[in-house]
Amino acid sequence: MRVRIFCESTTDAAALSVLVEALLGGMGEIVELPLMARESGYTSVLRSLPTVIRGTYYGQHAEALVVALDSDESPVHVAAHESPGQSDPGCRLCRLRQTAAEVQRGMDLIPGRPLIRVAVGMAVPAIEAWYQSVDDARVSEVAWLHALRDRRFPYDRLSLKRAVYGSERNPDREKALHSSRRLAEDLARLEEAFPSGFGSMAREIRSWVAGEQDED
Repeated sequence: MRVRIFCESTTDAAALSVLVEALLGGMGEIVELPLMARESGYTSVLRSLPTVIRGTYYGQHAEALVVALDSDESPVHVAAHESPGQSDPGCRLCRLRQTAAEVQRGMDLIPGRPLIRVAVGMAVPAIEAWYQSVDDARVSEVAWLHALRDRRFPYDRLSLKRAVYGSERNPDREKALHSSRRLAEDLARLEEAFPSGFGSMAREIRSWVAGEQDED
């Protein structure tokens, strides 16, 4: 199975590729996505997503697409959002899933080719939280939910960048890759700390692998 990664930056995409490869367990390969959001941020990714999905499928570049970005201070995705009619319009993960599903429903199938698969992940509040959680158990989805509720933040995006990269400036690609490789060694720990933002994406990707194995 060929899989494309769509993120806010090439550094995020490279780091996420390490995690996706670990989830695929040798059952797939990452295909480079030349089309990236011209502007970083949720709005740009959301706007570009329909084009990326259609281009990936009709161009026959890959059979699946993984989309991931930062939640920032938007509502955190929770289990209640999974119930019918309970998605939160302010939740970025809900919105991206909804957009992907709408695009998929409107696509014409290529004969002999199944519909493209899409998995969505959400780093809370930023992908650096995933990296930092290896060394600091206080960094988690639950901690961020409490911070948003109480408006008291034990960490934020800038402090996470300082902790991971040693700077608040642009992400350090090598440090990001180093962190993602550490995470890949214990995915269960990452899923426990970020059950919705990472865990739901991981479960979707693993279902693809199970499907491929059943076909074999």
